[in-house]
Amino acid sequence: MIAAAFSALFAACFCWLIFPVQRRPTQQDKKIKKTKNLRFVSFGVAGALFGYVAFGDVVVAAIGAVVSICVLTFCDAEKRQETKRRQELREQLPSTLELLASCLSSGAPVSQAVREVAEISPPATADMLNSYCRNLDVGRSQIQAWKSLAKEPVWEPVATDISALVASGSAMSKLLLTHAKDAREACASELETAAKTLAVKSVLPLMCCFLPSFILVGVVPIIAGVVSSGIL
Repeated sequence: MIAAAFSALFAACFCWLIFPVQRRPTQQDKKIKKTKNLRFVSFGVAGALFGYVAFGDVVVAAIGAVVSICVLTFCDAEKRQETKRRQELREQLPSTLELLASCLSSGAPVSQAVREVAEISPPATADMLNSYCRNLDVGRSQIQAWKSLAKEPVWEPVATDISALVASGSAMSKLLLTHAKDAREACASELETAAKTLAVKSVLPLMCCFLPSFILVGVVPIIAGVVSSGIL
């Protein structure tokens, strides 16, 4: 009986991993999904029409539809990758700014501080800092190099303020620490929001785990005992 209970528990956990509980879609989520489906249909129809008009063959039209949908899927995968990269940048930003501030406080020049931090940073942040170094290597000024980082939304507030400080000749350690604090608070707020949804998402998995176990451990033995005693 205990083995059966553990089997039910394992099965419920396995189902939860394979089919994770999704949060209730909002109106914005439904709108995005509807738009995405419409894009797939439109690309498929356009590819089919192009194949049929160009070659006059139904098979080619079907191939055109499949190719169009595959291209759109590939583009969406690139967008998801970009979203993941920006999320990594957002999470790494506070520590990166604190390291830069520490290097500057020790007396290192800005360019050297950026190079040192880039060497020990994760790939996403290292690419951003190395792009700043490459701008300096080709002869651009520090202001231009920092403004190039402002093209990335995650780094835009920091890079814009630093470029202004470089132009005025002011120290930037305090500014970096201020931005690091703001970025850390923003990340903490996002994590808190995600944690608040955990209770709702865990209801169904917990029910799938405990309900079969309760039936097997608590109800089935009673019924089996009643049947074996001849009461029924």
